[in-house]
Amino acid sequence: MLPRSLPRIPMLANGAILLAPTLLVGGEAGDEVVIPLTRPRRARQLAEESGLLSLLAGQADGGRPSTFDRGAISVVFEGVLPTRQEALDVGQAVGAGALRTLARRDGATPVTPSRWR
Repeated sequence: MLPRSLPRIPMLANGAILLAPTLLVGGEAGDEVVIPLTRPRRARQLAEESGLLSLLAGQADGGRPSTFDRGAISVVFEGVLPTRQEALDVGQAVGAGALRTLARRDGATPVTPSRWR
């Protein structure tokens, strides 16, 4: 039995959003991920490493990657579908890379449309 002077330490097996420093018990019901909402890159890294992205995308149970195919170039997104801006950025990067490759092959100087810079 714990002494009454100890603070109440929550068990967060059902999850929670913490808005202030909180002493907690983690992992008491199995694997858990603690993700910092103020550090997006670290949050995404933890979500990828833990399999959370696949789980949220419905791939933990055998879901398939999303493929966007426009003939000679296919782009496959595995895990969570990208935002509209991320998809545009990927498309622009693929287009710019294709232009550079064609220019090297043809010995020409690549011309990059201003919207791709």
